[in-house]
This record gives sequence, C-alpha cells and structure tokens, in this order.
Amino acid sequence: MKTSRIPEGWTIKKLGKVLLYEQPQRYLVVNENYDNRTGTPVLTAGKSFILGYTGETSGIYSNVPAIIFDDFTTDSKYVKFPFKLKSSAAKILRPKNCDINLFYIYSLMQVLNIKPGGEHKRFWISEYSQINIPVPVLPEQSKIAEILATCDEVLAKTEAKIEKLRKIKQGLMQDLFQYGIDERGQIRTEATHRFRDSALGRIPVEWKIYKITQSFTIRAGQVNPSKPPYIDWYLIAPDHIESRTGRLLKLETARAQRAISGKYIFRKNDVVYSKIRPYLRKAIIANFDGLCSADMYPLTATRNTDPKFLLYLILCERFSLFAESVSMRSGFPKINRDELSEFLFAFPDTQEQSRIAAVLVSADETIEKEETFKNKLLAIKAGLMEDLLSGTVRVNHLLKKTA
Repeated sequence: MKTSRIPEGWTIKKLGKVLLYEQPQRYLVVNENYDNRTGTPVLTAGKSFILGYTGETSGIYSNVPAIIFDDFTTDSKYVKFPFKLKSSAAKILRPKNCDINLFYIYSLMQVLNIKPGGEHKRFWISEYSQINIPVPVLPEQSKIAEILATCDEVLAKTEAKIEKLRKIKQGLMQDLFQYGIDERGQIRTEATHRFRDSALGRIPVEWKIYKITQSFTIRAGQVNPSKPPYIDWYLIAPDHIESRTGRLLKLETARAQRAISGKYIFRKNDVVYSKIRPYLRKAIIANFDGLCSADMYPLTATRNTDPKFLLYLILCERFSLFAESVSMRSGFPKINRDELSEFLFAFPDTQEQSRIAAVLVSADETIEKEETFKNKLLAIKAGLMEDLLSGTVRVNHLLKKTA
C-alpha cells in the first residue's frame, strides 16, 4: 500500500508503534488430540484457522479481540473469542494505545504487499513491524472498520449458505442413487414403492446391478499435442477441474501449455475423469471436442446411460471412496481399467437417470448462483478496502450523520 500521500489529519506510523506483540508459549496446546466440536478452539494463522477444540483449561488466551500472526508466513487472523494456539511461530498482537481500532489495523495488514521468500526466518521484529501504515483518527478508523466488518459478516453468511447447500446436495446424491426418483419427481421410499434385496442392499425392483464400466467406453489411442491440428485444441488436465463439482476452472490450448507428451481425444458429452491421486474426485462433462491429460480417462456413455448421470455417479461419495481405496494397492497412485470394473452400481432406466441428473444439475445451479454472489461481494470488499484504507474515499460524512 502506498503511503506517500495521505489525507489531511492522517498520520504515518510503523506497525510496531501501534501494536504490542506477545509470544505464544503460555497459550500453546499440550495435547493435539482435538475434539471436532466442543472445548476451546485451537488456532493457526493459516487457512485452516480452527484446527479443532481442546478440553485443556489452562493457558487460554482471553484478552480478545486480538490478531494472531504467523511469524514465518505473515498470515494473520482476527480473533474475537478465547483460544489456544498450536504453533510457537505465532505472535499475538494487540493495540498499544486506546486510539487504535484493531480491526482497522487488521484490515490494513490484509492488503500489505509482503510476500516472504524461501528463507526460513521470523518477520515480525525484523521487517513486518517496521512497515509504515496510514492511520486516521479513531472515529474514522472505527467507521472504516465497521463498514469492512459488515462486508465480512455478509460474506460469512453467504459462505455458510453455500456450505449448507453443498451438504444438502450430498444428501440428495446419497438418496437419489439409493432410492431413485419416480415419474412425479418424488424420491422413492419402501412405503410407496417396491424394493428388492441386492448385492448393494435394498434397491427399487426396476433397477439393475451393473459394473460401472458397462455404462461407458474408454476412448483409446493417444495423439501428439505438439503437432497440428491438436496443438490448437483445448486441453483439460486434472488441475483445471474443481474437486467434486464438475466445474472447469480454466481452459488452455495445447500450444499454451507447451504440451509434448501424448494426450487422449475426448468428444462433446464425454465425461473426462481424473484417474490419479490426489485428483480422484475430479470429473467434468465436456461441452466441446478437445484433448485431456494422459492422467485422465475420456469416458463415452453407452446408449443406456445419460452422460450427466454418469458424471454424478463418478462424483458420488461411494465411488470416490472406492477409487481412493483401490488406487492405494500399488506404488503407482491411480485407478486402472481393471479396478474400475470392480465397482458395482444400481442403475435405473435412462429416463430416471435423466430425472436424477436434472435434480443434481438444479442443485449445482443454486450453489453456483450463491458462489457468483460471493465473488461479487469479494470484489466489492476489495474495492472498498482499496478506497477506504488509502483515504481515497472518506467516511467523514457518515461520521457526521452518526455523531
């Protein structure tokens, strides 16, 4: 963040002049066998944040709010509840004076352009505390912090809604692949429909048990992507696909990837599935002809299989757990064609497959709508942070209204 020009009334201060730091040793957790739900949260400044919960009653940090700062990565988290820490690399930061709003300072820390290199060293005392930051008077700090905190609250609610929708979808997948959906759009139950015993448990009487490989063929024969015409074809690799969702994250040509190894051709409506760990929960239904990595299977649905049903079948939890299990049998972490043939599944007729797929497509569309909204919120917040924390946009008029 540039601090050469600041609004009148603002001052430039070093982070170390506005924040006190405390070493974490008194607050480190002793036993790392965490509970998933109850106890005192055990925190890290990284992406995981809450690692779990401990029943330990001593050494709990309660002088909140505070900032936890990873001295090696410079990651930080704003914490409003009592906690314990896992890592001795953390520092606990608090305001030095009553004229500092801690959330304002935390927000500034999120936009500092500090990227640690490969060296393993502690940054707070040597570098981070020496960074100059713009500091307005406390009322303006507090109003900026209030606006940004409101953004965070809306984002947190949206993320919670997305997570809830994902859990609902997982439950739907489990029910739909076990019970199916009738012509009226109702999930079957044994009270309303006929079921029978099978190798996979109770299933609707109309369904048949197949090997999953009976629902598709695997395209064979690799091509050289460095030669025309394939060099300008779009190419899909496992890291191009979002796990569990069947969503394409990016699209590149073979030329852009400078690909030289062999690739498989896939066609529109093929399901392209990653066959290697740790990407076994990745698959996508293609809406164009292209190339895929040799680490993927291009699967063409048979006449009796809806391609979208096949996609969700491959993304379901039972198949994912099976694929991960068989891929660990050998030193090479992948699932091969013979191992694929071991997986049994209960298949309805094509019409019911399409009804099941339609329900799951609708669930995905609802989730994607919320994720689009979340991304808009993130863009709005980023713009607000840039404007408010630099003083480009002032909040003085808001202060007058609330005074």
